[in-house]
Amino acid sequence: MLRKTILTSAVCTAVIFTCQAQKGIIDELQSSTIGEGTIRIAVDDAVSTLLGTPAVESNFSDNSVSVKVDGFRIVVYMGNNPKKSKNEAAYRQMQIYENFPEMKTYIRYEAPVWKVFAGDFLSREAAVVVLRDMQKMFPEFGKEMYIVFEKINFPLSTQ
Repeated sequence: MLRKTILTSAVCTAVIFTCQAQKGIIDELQSSTIGEGTIRIAVDDAVSTLLGTPAVESNFSDNSVSVKVDGFRIVVYMGNNPKKSKNEAAYRQMQIYENFPEMKTYIRYEAPVWKVFAGDFLSREAAVVVLRDMQKMFPEFGKEMYIVFEKINFPLSTQ
């Protein structure tokens, strides 16, 4: 009986610390994305206290909140060389950041391919303007870059 109580306490403690380090599980389940359903959960105050309050999560440096919407990004790099692609992806991300510091970049690994995306554009035309600037700035890898349609982070004002 004592072993069972100790094991249960250890598991509860691990769950509490995990939930506090990440977005709260209740908030995660109740959040909705455009086009998806909503889940409503009735939670006792004692459970909420045990789970803790998550830190505000933000994708942007000005602490604004974002939503996922249809948009466009620029593919800056794609590579599947096991010895070089990860480093090349990091190098290109740094190059974009140094020359376009206001632009968000994203590294994504989809085995075995490393990809680097830049920007969150609502229109293809806006992405084309930036793509042309990037091709002038980086002629050595300018022809590899192209525009793709995907879900982007659209900032919402928190003020």
